Formats: sequence, structure tokens, C-alpha cells
Amino acid sequence: MKAIAVFTFAMFWGLSSVFAQQTTYSQEDSTITTSELKRFYRYITRANVEEKTLFKLGFWPNAGDRDFTGRPSFRIGLNADVSVERKITPSFSVMAGFDFMLRYNKYDQFAVPYYNNGTYIDTDRMFRGFVYAKVGTRFYYDMAKRIREGKAANNFSGNYIGIQYTRALSVRVIEHRYDTKTGSSAGTNNYDIGGGVWRTTAFSHVGISTPDRATGFCRSQCWTRNHYSKTGEKPCLRAGSCTRGLL
Repeated sequence: MKAIAVFTFAMFWGLSSVFAQQTTYSQEDSTITTSELKRFYRYITRANVEEKTLFKLGFWPNAGDRDFTGRPSFRIGLNADVSVERKITPSFSVMAGFDFMLRYNKYDQFAVPYYNNGTYIDTDRMFRGFVYAKVGTRFYYDMAKRIREGKAANNFSGNYIGIQYTRALSVRVIEHRYDTKTGSSAGTNNYDIGGGVWRTTAFSHVGISTPDRATGFCRSQCWTRNHYSKTGEKPCLRAGSCTRGLL
């Protein structure tokens, strides 16, 4: 009888212990905060790392070729810049890349026959594409002073003076010709004049470079002489994207 009582007591004590030690589960709120998103974005874009290499992609519109005939025309174009800049010292950098210029012009046809250089043939549509290779160097003249004074000195931001050499690799021209007497098509010319008057250009310039390390947006403005003097272009105001280097 005593053994039965002891067994019953032990069984009830064990059951009460099991119920007393039951595991409960709960789920915490997994909402990501804005500050965590900002930290992650800065981590993957290396926004807090001073890089020695900056890859740049810029683009800006142009108004196409000028029309000196006085005819109404439709003009549109796009300029682009693909380049890389490498810091040698905090104040000096070298750069290399390519410039692209695309231009399209559509001219109204003459209402009366137009005698042009011995024929009545003229152009009513023209596309021109320019490809330039460029190399240069920049001197950020106030960078060392800002570092000595303990001021903010972003690796690719600041005032600079530079020297750049540009060479035309290709100047592709596609023009549609028509007969001004009948208005009918006279064929299409397709040729490259990259070795002509647009061949080389060397120039000096001063400017401001401000790549935003938080957003990756690149803005630069420069003032120059003889920049694309043969084409009448001075593409010195640029906007595009900048990617921190992996080198």
C-alpha cells in the first residue's frame, strides 16, 4: 500500500513538472528600419571608402548640326562620355576614355529647284556619329591644403586644372540625297571622315568635379579653349553616373 502511494505521488509530481516546463513560442517584428537600409546601401556602394579609381558614364543632349541655309529643320542629338579616372596622389590623377556624339538633322525640301555645285541634288536628312578617344591629367590644386587643414577632402571632388588630348577614331556620316526638281530620292551616301579636320585636338581646362558618394551621381563643369573647335562643340557641362572603382 505504501509503495502504491509513493508511485502515485511520483507520477503526479512528474506530470506537474511537465506542464510547468512547457515551451512557448513568439515571433518578433522583423521590420527593417530606414537607418539599416541606409547602412546597407552605403556598404554595397562603398560610400564611406575613399577610392583611387572612378568609372564615369555621362550623357547630355545636343542640338544637332547647325543649318546655315535658313530652311526649317528638325535637329536632335546626344553626347556621351565613358571614362575612368585614377588617382596617382591626393592631388594628381590621370584619365582615359571615349567621347561619343550623335546628331540627326531633317531638313525641309526646297519648294523650287535648287542648283547646288553643278547639280540639282541636295541633302534632306543627315546622321553623323563621332567617336573620340581621349587621355589627360588633372591637378586638384586645393586638395593638399584641405587635407592639412583637416577639412572634408573627398578623393574625386574639388577644383582642378587639367590637360587633355583627344583624337577622332571615327566620324561616320549617313546622308539622304534628293532631286530638288522632282523631290524623288537620289540615294544615300555612307562614309567616314574620321581622318579629316576632326582628327586631333589638344586643350587645357579648369573645372569642378563633384561625384556624390551617397547617390553615385556625377556632376562636373569645366571651362575650356579649343574643345572640339573643329566641330563647333564645347561639351563641358555634363551629368551622369559615377561608379566607385574596384581596383
